Amino acid sequence: MGNSFQLGASVSSQLAVGKQLVLDTRQGDVAERLYLKQGYIRAGSIPQYARSADGTLHTTVFFYRLLEGQPASGAEPYLG
Repeated sequence: MGNSFQLGASVSSQLAVGKQLVLDTRQGDVAERLYLKQGYIRAGSIPQYARSADGTLHTTVFFYRLLEGQPASGAEPYLG
């Protein structure tokens, strides 16, 4: 149930760009593992990109997933 809820939340926050889905999360967050399990590919990270409610800056990790029928152009899933 937890994964279903989180995946639903990620689907509602994902951004369709052309023929791929792109999303991001704070590095180390439970969503990072969930996205990898769901087949998203880690594209990279930006340090000090996201700000918490308390003002702390965090590294943000970006993921993408190609829509069906799109080649992965040699990209490999990030295994951490």
